[in-house]
Amino acid sequence: MPMDFHIDREYPHRTFAVTGFLSDSVGSAQWSEYIGESPRSIMAVGVADSSKSTRRFISIAAGEDYEALNATQCTIDFVATLFNVSVDLKDRSILVVPSKSIEDFDPRRYLTRAIIRQFDSISNSLQSFHGSVLGDVIVGITYDSYVIPHCGLEELP
Repeated sequence: MPMDFHIDREYPHRTFAVTGFLSDSVGSAQWSEYIGESPRSIMAVGVADSSKSTRRFISIAAGEDYEALNATQCTIDFVATLFNVSVDLKDRSILVVPSKSIEDFDPRRYLTRAIIRQFDSISNSLQSFHGSVLGDVIVGITYDSYVIPHCGLEELP
């Protein structure tokens, strides 16, 4: 199913529905409410809430202030892995190294769905009246990691 996740009309005052089908929606559309000065300041993350979905998509609906992120989506895969963790108090460092893959302890993806759903909560919680903290972070990281090295630009002061 193609993605149709978007910022909808205002109802009541300064509350906007963010709704639509995501690429992995099964049965019903995603629905969230965001508060903002206008739709332009909203950056919403949607996650399909269906146990029948075999993939885990995260989709973004964004207003004009975050236009570069609008209609972005990605999949997230989890691989059960055992890690070796070393803590060095003297150097104040923590080293985490993957050791080996282990048997999948969540074959029905209950934990996976619960974790992925948190992206919706995080994006809503980090939405202020005038903008999205998460949207600002994603745009900043994208600028720093792609635009600067690939376009010959310098970092902003």
